[in-house]
Amino acid sequence: MYCRECGAEVNDRAVVCIHCGCATGYNEVSSVKPWPQWLLIILMVLTVLFPLAGFIGFIASMFAPSRRGQGVLLLVVAIFSCFVYAIASYPI
Repeated sequence: MYCRECGAEVNDRAVVCIHCGCATGYNEVSSVKPWPQWLLIILMVLTVLFPLAGFIGFIASMFAPSRRGQGVLLLVVAIFSCFVYAIASYPI
């Protein structure tokens, strides 16, 4: 492809000419699709419920030493679910 301003040869996928800076008219459309809305809603609900259940379970396990392992596991799941939602909601 050649620049319409200066006539220099430019890459077919170039957005601007590297010689004169003129726009080439090439506009690459991203092939990555956003997450479906229903999935984001489910993730938001789970992100509220999992940490809440995890923190409640962790606090409850403090009073029952035999269930301390379950409480720690629930706390880890709660923290992990926060990270999953953060990654899922990050714009691509």
